[in-house]
Amino acid sequence: MSATQGYTTTDLDLPGWIKIPAAAWGYGMQAGDTVTFVTGISYEKQNVVSVLYSLLTGKAGIDSKYIDASAYFGDIAIGTLSEAADAGDASFKVAIDVYTPIRLGIVNISDGVNSEDVIVDLLAVKDCYPPVITMTMDMFTMTLANSYSAGAVVTLKQALALDSYFGNISYDVEYLYCQAMGYIISITLEREMSIMQALEAVGAHADIFTFHDLGLECVHAIRPRPAGTPKELTATEIKGDVEVSTEQLVNEVEIKYAYDYAADDYLHSYVYPETDAANKSYQVYGQKIRTVIYAPGIYNSFVAKALAQRKYYFWQSGQRLVDLNLDLMGVLYRLGERFQVDVDDPDLEGEFEVTAKRLSCMAPKNVGLRAYDVASLKRFMLVGDGVETGKVVW
Repeated sequence: MSATQGYTTTDLDLPGWIKIPAAAWGYGMQAGDTVTFVTGISYEKQNVVSVLYSLLTGKAGIDSKYIDASAYFGDIAIGTLSEAADAGDASFKVAIDVYTPIRLGIVNISDGVNSEDVIVDLLAVKDCYPPVITMTMDMFTMTLANSYSAGAVVTLKQALALDSYFGNISYDVEYLYCQAMGYIISITLEREMSIMQALEAVGAHADIFTFHDLGLECVHAIRPRPAGTPKELTATEIKGDVEVSTEQLVNEVEIKYAYDYAADDYLHSYVYPETDAANKSYQVYGQKIRTVIYAPGIYNSFVAKALAQRKYYFWQSGQRLVDLNLDLMGVLYRLGERFQVDVDDPDLEGEFEVTAKRLSCMAPKNVGLRAYDVASLKRFMLVGDGVETGKVVW
């Protein structure tokens, strides 16, 4: 980039590099003064989950095969040929090192000399685990046109649609939810932020958090979900005591949103409930406890209000948490999964969603789970097509 001349009274716009608004220069500058700008990474009108995916793959440098996302988000280099494949073969073996769900789609094979795209058939879940999977070409696809030696790179090509077969690929599930709810953000993240700070700042717009599970980076939104059949944990399955605690209530929520980067301030704020008369929690407990949520990427007042209402309903009576221990089968529980508990000591009955998991290899070996009571989410209703879209009415 060569030296560029501009004026402090007008915007300096270098397309593809940087845009500096006139207001950013300040006042009283003299010739020879040094000005330092903190640059950022910008996303415009992007689904919250897409931004998280971009941060993990593009900025944190995590290989896309280690993200719990389908090829809808981009090409995925899943592995290499575990053995040679010859021209005319209708199937080939791929060495993988992480669970890799394969649906009907396009796969590229390349050894640096030859390269071709083929359509492969869906694999059953049980056939998608390491160390080797067998891919069979679709019945309407011809056999391999070229021969490849072991080590040729196999890549899932970007898909045109989200996964609809496996149904539990977390990035696909939560992307669809954010799309239905209108959680589309425009945000600039300062490059001085750590990756964790950036992920938290983005996830806060939709109550989404990221976590690692069995080799994959996953994502989960705290939200209502279609009715399922959570596993019931009995007193015989729970090891030791069950601990119950309550997080402090929050019954007044202020959302600051629509950040103006030139003015370095938020353009709008919204407080829910709007009046004391509408605040049922305040009427019951006789006190107001406010929290402030910063959502710089939201520029839509309806979405900001929905976020404030959701926070209020979730926290207006506090949040009941349980901590319990299971045997090593508990390691199969994933954050976001639910279980039912009905025990006498303490007197506890309800449905809970896992938010933390810890493994102890010391005797007695067990898996500790922390979960919150999902009763507060029962206040939300799924609309008629909620099972398909995940759209929620607040």
